[in-house]
Amino acid sequence: DQPQKFANVHRIFGASNVTKLLNDLHPHQREDAVNSLAYEAEMRLRDPVYGCVGVISLLQHQLRQLQMDLYCAKSELSRYQNLSITTNLSSLASESAATAYHHHHQNN
Repeated sequence: DQPQKFANVHRIFGASNVTKLLNDLHPHQREDAVNSLAYEAEMRLRDPVYGCVGVISLLQHQLRQLQMDLYCAKSELSRYQNLSITTNLSSLASESAATAYHHHHQNN
């Protein structure tokens, strides 16, 4: 798999460009750069028009959709919580009124 990744990087970016890029980096940055170049080359081969940008765009769209779904779920949960509070308050008010009525008629 590594030789294929290496071949893809050289085919997409050119051997001299890759060598120049890696030589311009600090040694501790090179591994990340090689991994990034390998991924970018693979994506460019899969999708020659959009490459990584197509994947990023798709992921951003999915993220926005999930954020919208989460917002809707939280809103719905809030409505149920408010309904529960309203129901409990109504129930307490009814019980309180019944107790007051009962005490009033016992004392008379």
